Amino acid sequence: MDQAPFARLTRNARWQTLALMGLLPVALLLLGALLWGGMRVLEQERSRLELDFNALIAYLQEQEDFLHQLQHQSEMVRRVPVAQAAELRKLPAPSGWDVQLYEGQESAVDLPFTFACAPSAACQGSNATVLSLGSYLANFYATYWASSYFPAAAVFFVSRTEDLSLGVPAIGAFAGYEPISVDVYRSTTRVVRDALQSGDVPVRAHDAARDALHAHVDPNVQWFAIPGAPEKMVGVLAAGFQEGLWSRQGTSPADVFLASLLSRERLNAFKHRGHSGDGYAFWLAHRDQGVLMGEGGPPVQHSLGLSLRMDGLVWKGQDARGDWTGSALVSYRSFFYKNWWLLAGGAMVMLWLVIGGIWYTRWYRRHVLAPAEEAQRQIMESDAFNRTLVETAPVGLCVLQRDTGAVVFINTIAQRWLDLAQSSAAGAGMGQQLKHICSMGAPGVSHGAWQVADKHLSLAYAPSVYREQRVMVCAFMDMTDRVQIEQELARAKQAADEASEAKSMFLSTMSHEIRTPLYGLQGTVELLTSTEMDARQRLYVGRIQEASQLLLQLISDILDMGKIEAGQLSLELTTFSPRELVQNCLRSYAGMAQRKGLLLFSCVDLDIPALVEGDAVRIRQILSNLVSNAIKFTDVGRVAVQVHAHQVEAGRVQMRFEVYDTGIGIEKEQQGHLFQPFFMVEGRAHTGQGAGLGLSICERLAKLMDASIHVRSEYQIGSCFTLELPLKVQAARASQQPNLKGCQVVVRTPHDALSRNLAAWLRFWGAEVEVAEDGKDALMAHQEAAAWIDLFMHRSSQPAQWTGLYLCLDPMQEPSSHPEIDGQSVLSIAQGLERLLLNVALVQQELLTQRQLGMKVLVAEDNPINQMTLRDQLEQLGCQVTLADDGEDALAMWDMEAHDVVLTDVNMPRMNGYELARTLRAEGVRSPIVGITANAMQDEKQRCRDAGMDVCVVKLITLDALAKLLQQFQGIHADGVTADVGQEPAGAKVQVPAKYRQLFLETMLQDVGTLSDALKQGQADKVVYAVHRMSGALVDVGHVVLAQRLQKLEESLKAHGLTDSAQSDVADVLEALHQLLSEV
Repeated sequence: MDQAPFARLTRNARWQTLALMGLLPVALLLLGALLWGGMRVLEQERSRLELDFNALIAYLQEQEDFLHQLQHQSEMVRRVPVAQAAELRKLPAPSGWDVQLYEGQESAVDLPFTFACAPSAACQGSNATVLSLGSYLANFYATYWASSYFPAAAVFFVSRTEDLSLGVPAIGAFAGYEPISVDVYRSTTRVVRDALQSGDVPVRAHDAARDALHAHVDPNVQWFAIPGAPEKMVGVLAAGFQEGLWSRQGTSPADVFLASLLSRERLNAFKHRGHSGDGYAFWLAHRDQGVLMGEGGPPVQHSLGLSLRMDGLVWKGQDARGDWTGSALVSYRSFFYKNWWLLAGGAMVMLWLVIGGIWYTRWYRRHVLAPAEEAQRQIMESDAFNRTLVETAPVGLCVLQRDTGAVVFINTIAQRWLDLAQSSAAGAGMGQQLKHICSMGAPGVSHGAWQVADKHLSLAYAPSVYREQRVMVCAFMDMTDRVQIEQELARAKQAADEASEAKSMFLSTMSHEIRTPLYGLQGTVELLTSTEMDARQRLYVGRIQEASQLLLQLISDILDMGKIEAGQLSLELTTFSPRELVQNCLRSYAGMAQRKGLLLFSCVDLDIPALVEGDAVRIRQILSNLVSNAIKFTDVGRVAVQVHAHQVEAGRVQMRFEVYDTGIGIEKEQQGHLFQPFFMVEGRAHTGQGAGLGLSICERLAKLMDASIHVRSEYQIGSCFTLELPLKVQAARASQQPNLKGCQVVVRTPHDALSRNLAAWLRFWGAEVEVAEDGKDALMAHQEAAAWIDLFMHRSSQPAQWTGLYLCLDPMQEPSSHPEIDGQSVLSIAQGLERLLLNVALVQQELLTQRQLGMKVLVAEDNPINQMTLRDQLEQLGCQVTLADDGEDALAMWDMEAHDVVLTDVNMPRMNGYELARTLRAEGVRSPIVGITANAMQDEKQRCRDAGMDVCVVKLITLDALAKLLQQFQGIHADGVTADVGQEPAGAKVQVPAKYRQLFLETMLQDVGTLSDALKQGQADKVVYAVHRMSGALVDVGHVVLAQRLQKLEESLKAHGLTDSAQSDVADVLEALHQLLSEV
């Protein structure tokens, strides 16, 4: 049954628990944070109210101090200095106030003051006194409040007996944060005069004695409320004037009082710096005088501090002396307006709780109750369905009690198959096997082990618990049809294996039977090319070589396709030079290109690695197929190979080989089928030989090497096949690189890209290179020490004015000026220049060993043609050859005489090559054994190695390949003595290939004549030049002794000139050269 409802129910219950455990602390945390924040805000509100009260009390005390200092100053001053101000300036009096207003100012930088007097008083005649008192009061006012922290408060001189007053600052003057208006001036002076006249302020007696004055003056400042101004009150103190300071008729100095206006609004404006009001109602009460500030009565609050009431927050506080009591009422509206976040937070918490409750109710209904109901319904449906399924399924099901083996449950099919009934114990036969299954402790499967009558059953079992019993659940399936199918498949596989083995045997046999005569054909033709032939014969031989090469390529393609299908194609990684691989590949197809009149060349970038690791054989096979196809499908123009490389990662490089041609091209419709087996491009211009396997094999080989191959082609323009593959970079071996420093070279080729690439390589090796343009002769500074290279140019194009060394390098045209130099290899060209221009002796060991290996070789070959071919090849390499028709003859000949190397065919009558190798190794023979086979399958090489052979080579074997093979074993003879291969055999004659013999004789005779003429005329430079040329030619044909003699002579001539001794040496050399040429 589907466990999804139960899983959801369990998961939802778990999430519910986690949610409650997680959200409840969060809710409590939020509520606690809200409460803490509220308490914090109330505390801040209490601190604010207390701070405002303390500031007001400090401001009040500051004004009292101001009044006391002014009083004290007035008591000390007997005469006020005469003011320097002008006459008083009269101001217009407001309607309803029967006074005259004057404004005075001592100077433009001093504070102005206001003088008010009733019309009945004698305002005139007192200007000097008023001006002096006004300036006195303004100066004291400015001096005091300039050093005070609090804002300046307005101060007044008020007469008790007259309607006369003097105030600083003047009406309308802005002082501090609140200007003095006419109404404020009028109401303040009226409150003071009313208080004085009512006797609320004690008045001192008129006594000239100073002590008496101090005794009668009340030292305390009396404060009074100002009706209509609940935020203001005025403090009153006797002015303390001496008799000489106030000399008006009808008024004594004792009737003059000081008054200071305390404005809470001014203090609030000073504290809040421009912010709007404090947002609460405030009352200030004196212990004796009652409420002096505030509108209406203060709220009743018996204790000090902050408390919560229905109408708001109530605060009450006292000053330190207990004289003043402040009360404040902050309405809830004002409080929450300032602390809106508190109300919003509470609302959000409540809203969150409400929404959360609704959401939780719905979630619980949907995810807990509903799934539980659905699960119950599914259980009931599942139980009914399972019973029906068990009875109708084509599977035998039974449940066995593990302890007793009794059948707890069994369906109809199991009863029919096993002959068991429910509630019965398993009996003999099948029942015993089931009892054994009940003892198993882990699930398992038994395929085809249960056979009942004509049926094959498969059993799957697993322990379980059913109705509180330990049971084993068993499921049987009818495997009869499957067993029959498997038997048929096994027979089919056996037949396929036999067919595959027959196919492999056929391919192996065909490879051997075809390659054997083909080897004899190609080997004989190769030997024929070393004989003297005319041009027509050489043409015929070339056609034979080309046809046999095509036949060999076709056979190789068919065999490779067989290897791929058989899964026997594998890579053999070796270290090789990409440049040499490409240029050697092109050398193989130079003849084919020349016969069609095509230019075939390569351009290799200088930045490619010197050595890489990869399957060089398979890479060359791909390039050979691409080059061969390009030549076959190109009638005019060129075929070029370009090699590029770029770094992919450390130690690896991405190589790109591009094969271009100027052939007819390939239509876009046919390009998608190029790499399919047996596909051949159709069309009159696309006629060529082959089976259509080459490109298909190339693609499969590329995939095997993690490479890619693709084509770009334009019809009637040409094609470009690109091979891209990753290779591992190998460290370059220490080898002698050409050193062309000091050489001057002129390069000319039929193609600009080839000219630039050849020039770049020669410059890389140190030469000074100039590329000759078509139709223009290049002029070097010293032509005698320079060389002109015509690569793939006809010799008739030799520049007429050139006097230096001239090299015409076209191996397919007769005659070539230097046939020993390979025009397809830039390394060979560089080494030739090094030898010809710098006289560097290139007496290479491989040249000597190719001509005189001096080895004894035992050849076991049953094919007479191949016997003769191998013998001729080995004898041309200077080997002594012993022939045997099979393995038994080879053993007999070995017993008569030991040999340096054994070459044996692997398939021979009586005793084959494998048996011969095993027998020789069993007798303790340690000489190299080389197996020769025409079977190119992968397992053939392994069989050769297992038999004890050192190397296994596949026919066809060229002369160069045979020479390189034997060089691996040169120097180790059968007797264990190492041969000295560096000496030229005594009496050895010069071995000049037949096709180069005529050219060798002509050039040598010409150089001998030049040397003889130069010697007679005493021209040392020409003698040196001729000796240099002939030493290089002798190296090429392997006459080392005479070549070294000429080189020593050249060094002596350069060092000492043409002395008598040198002339004698030259004459001796001429005699030796004449003898040599006569032998050739």
